[in-house]
Amino acid sequence: PAVPLVNHPDRVLETTRDGNAGRLNALAGVRFPRTARFRREGAAPKAAAARVGKLGFAYPIIVRETGTHTGRTVALVRNDADLAGYFARATGGEFYLIQFMDERFTGEDGTRYFNKKRFFCIDGRLYPVVSHVDRVWNVHGHNRLTVMRANPWMQEQEQRYLADPAGAIGDKNYRVLESLAGLVGLDFFGVDYAVRRDGTLLIYEMNA
Repeated sequence: PAVPLVNHPDRVLETTRDGNAGRLNALAGVRFPRTARFRREGAAPKAAAARVGKLGFAYPIIVRETGTHTGRTVALVRNDADLAGYFARATGGEFYLIQFMDERFTGEDGTRYFNKKRFFCIDGRLYPVVSHVDRVWNVHGHNRLTVMRANPWMQEQEQRYLADPAGAIGDKNYRVLESLAGLVGLDFFGVDYAVRRDGTLLIYEMNA
């Protein structure tokens, strides 16, 4: 009992993707994609896809096994056949279904790009980490070597974010993200997000 603890387990357990969808969408100026936890329960691939079809999601849908990270089980499915194929390859029995939201922005070259910004929140204070720009929806750091390295304006955009995050995303959005510390009650966590075309926040993920 005397050992100091970072991030109480009860608070960590509240940061599931479906749990975040429930509470973050209650915040003004925030959108978290509709997310549901789906248990396959041994159903064959086509049967599992048919059950998903009754849940009211609209294609395309992001699907991933629960408890996994770094994109190793994640896929964007565009129809029932894609989804059945995903279930045929999957080894897990529980999945997240996430409504895909296309919030690409128009870059300086006129091309539409995806963006993922990240903050770490440590003891209630925000620390900017990255602002990835990519051509593909599943934005990951390794793509920086093929996209951002060849586009100085993307690097400059990230540098502005790291130097002055409130200025880059707007004071109102910054205050909303600051308020997350009180909501989640964690000593340390990260939040991945983008600024939508209407100026509000799209939060992809938030957990320890």
